[in-house]
Amino acid sequence: MRSPTKRKTTMIMKSTSITSSIHRYVAKGILPATELLKFNEIIL
Repeated sequence: MRSPTKRKTTMIMKSTSITSSIHRYVAKGILPATELLKFNEIIL
């Protein structure tokens, strides 16, 4: 059985990696900043 704290940490790690990859795309100019703001609203 998995501990809930470990699961929560995994979720945080996943969302962080997604966010950082999105930021990378924005830095390259692939995604507009408005899309990034929408995405951040979904996460938060």
